[in-house]
Amino acid sequence: MRARRHLFWHAYIVPASVVVGLIAGGWYTFTTLVLLLVIDPLIDALLGDDLRNPRSEEIAELERNRSWDWPLWLAVPTQLAVIGLGLWAIGNLDVSPLEQIGLTVSVGLSSGSLGITVAHELMHRTNWKDRLLSTILMTSTSYPHFSIEHVHGHHRNVGLHQDPATARKGEGYYAFLRRVLVESLASAWQIECTRLERRGKMPKSLANRMVLYGLALTLVYVTILIVFGWGGVLFFAAQSFVAVAELEMINYIEHYGLVRRRDEGALEPMAARHAWDTNSALTNWHLFQLGRHADHHLHAGRRYQLLESLEKSPRLPGGYPVMILLALLPPLWLRVMNRRLNAIDQQG
Repeated sequence: MRARRHLFWHAYIVPASVVVGLIAGGWYTFTTLVLLLVIDPLIDALLGDDLRNPRSEEIAELERNRSWDWPLWLAVPTQLAVIGLGLWAIGNLDVSPLEQIGLTVSVGLSSGSLGITVAHELMHRTNWKDRLLSTILMTSTSYPHFSIEHVHGHHRNVGLHQDPATARKGEGYYAFLRRVLVESLASAWQIECTRLERRGKMPKSLANRMVLYGLALTLVYVTILIVFGWGGVLFFAAQSFVAVAELEMINYIEHYGLVRRRDEGALEPMAARHAWDTNSALTNWHLFQLGRHADHHLHAGRRYQLLESLEKSPRLPGGYPVMILLALLPPLWLRVMNRRLNAIDQQG
């Protein structure tokens, strides 16, 4: 496994497909959608799994080697450039309604697969510069509060009913999306209010990150309105929605139906069994080892190049590209995944 695999797939292929689609025009503006929902599932099936874990003698070098960070840092200007290109095209080129839709969907998918995945990696780091880059990326998808809810809410409450990002057994993706959009925002606000109350500060103040995020988003949208008009505002909001829908699709896949039990009042701690894993080579190259999700939850600060495939974590029947197609068809998803959940319950 080498850093350039992640650099290749993330910093170039997905954003490049947006540019190729815009240049070609017409139906080609949907190139990114075809790449992620048609081509990637086929490649995923052909490549199969990558079962290799970092060897003990490699860990120190993997931690020191900064080449693993460059694909993350490069994603920030790339993400902003792709969104900027979309705004410029909508505001200055004679694009048809079809091309506007295709461009918006493609930019949104790039924002989700590139921007939010990288933001997720960086928001778990202790370095303030990396966390700032994460905030910039999440703001570019109009979803900065995710940083609060994910780190301080989801990682604490995963597998519990109060966790917005844990999909319930029998809950289809579209129902999950409607719920999580509302509940994650409310959770982030409550987390910030609780944090500030402990410090003796007023929740409705600039000390509240939710307030700061709201002001930052307002500034972004006002700037877009002034420079690109209402068409630019609509484009930015729509690509943000596509990116967030993609993010929450991944959340849906990663924790569907897995719950932490209570035994005589004692809450079961987070374990490998509370996150779906995949060893899909394409998924883990493409999403910075995100498919090794159980290890991420057990060691949230562990950098992506060090994540391991855990034997005790439940396995998805395919990589994320395949599972996304399955989740888009809730009856099929429920049929396949509930059977796996039932098998896990029988095993105890």
